[in-house]
Amino acid sequence: MPHRIAGLHRWPMTVLPALWIFSICAAHADPAGASKHELALHAAPPQSVIDTMHWSKPENLPEGVASITASGSSLVVVGTDAGFARVQEIAPFVDVPVRKVALRVQFVSAKSWDVTASGVSFALLGPAPDKKAAPTIMAGVDTRIQQASGPAVAKLQTALAKSGGSLKTSTVTAVNNTEVSASVGSAPKLPLLAGCAFFITPRVNEDNSVTLFLRPVVTTRSAGSAQKEETQETKLIGKVQSGQPVVIGNLARSGNRASDAELLVFITPAIAENKS
Repeated sequence: MPHRIAGLHRWPMTVLPALWIFSICAAHADPAGASKHELALHAAPPQSVIDTMHWSKPENLPEGVASITASGSSLVVVGTDAGFARVQEIAPFVDVPVRKVALRVQFVSAKSWDVTASGVSFALLGPAPDKKAAPTIMAGVDTRIQQASGPAVAKLQTALAKSGGSLKTSTVTAVNNTEVSASVGSAPKLPLLAGCAFFITPRVNEDNSVTLFLRPVVTTRSAGSAQKEETQETKLIGKVQSGQPVVIGNLARSGNRASDAELLVFITPAIAENKS
């Protein structure tokens, strides 16, 4: 089933300004003259630094370093003096406050004609039989993707909430680059929907926009007495401004032409203020 994405635009992946630091990393197990060193961090949790730099894998350790582990608010480095100096050189680039993003996820049942009347204009962006599709601004897997932008998205969200179309609203807080999830079960207005889960990984960019890695998993029932269930998973990525809602549609439909309804999912990221 085609999916629709509104208010979500793809931007180039942000490259860490300190990417050059990886060039000095190499696998050097048990270097001669290794000893234990401790490096106190001021902002980032030590384990998050280790995870960011992938220092749990020996091949990613700086030259002259045998291991790096977390202890309290410090990094424990086993290596030579030169190896420890390399870790000290890298540390300022990754010892930064951990950013967090509050994600408001709203599952809504909407009449298809209400979506059309709202002024939200979805444009087909994914693979299509014709060649008139706009250039792809979203990355998707095994799906056709549609996009809409503008203030109509927020207006539609408000209107559907007032009309009683909301099925479930969750607010989850994610640490930067960490996956969280929100889900909804079956709904009377959407009898063919068995459940929908959204796995979301936000990344805060330097311009305070948010890149969203979305992985919706939708389970639907077939019409008729057999009631066979089918689960589909899609991967999407896009960049939005903090506070800007994103809507994904065509995830599941009612299966009733007389009262055609579909599942919409609104996701609004908001960067949490860092008080550290």
